[in-house]
Amino acid sequence: MATRREIRADLLSNLPGTWMKLVEKCRVLPVVEADGSSECPFAERLYFEKEEAVLRVKETRKQHMERIDTLQKEIEAIENGAPVPMWASDREKAEKTPGFDANKWIEEHVPRKIAELKERILWELVGIDVIDELLAQAAKKKFPTVPRDQYGKEPGEKVVYDPWAEKEKKVQDFLEDR
Repeated sequence: MATRREIRADLLSNLPGTWMKLVEKCRVLPVVEADGSSECPFAERLYFEKEEAVLRVKETRKQHMERIDTLQKEIEAIENGAPVPMWASDREKAEKTPGFDANKWIEEHVPRKIAELKERILWELVGIDVIDELLAQAAKKKFPTVPRDQYGKEPGEKVVYDPWAEKEKKVQDFLEDR
């Protein structure tokens, strides 16, 4: 079984794409004054992209937590003697073997399966720790106001393009100019 340190080293050497995007976005952020001004003409857009990356990483953190819950429930079910569906094909093969003893099979496979599930939980927990570190680093670099993209959208805001609204606005502007 891998240790926390080994798992952490492996995760850091092979960061998943979503996490790596956040790291890359944080690396290129320009210095911004308290009033939001910067030497970089598109600083606000870069901070907006960083905040979007933060939201995606938070979503992956949520997924890690859900997987931990699922794995813990699976361990509880196994410990309480519930049949595990993923073992059905292995068990069928074993039952066809002459001299198959179901109790012996369970004694051999259940502890091994529980150990595997606990190691997967450990991987998820270490992943959450790494995510928390990344989010803490990203939180240190903030734009003075809520950053917006070139269309005025805030991070995480869903904008649906409505061509009729745009045409209606052009017509109103034309009528007002007359």
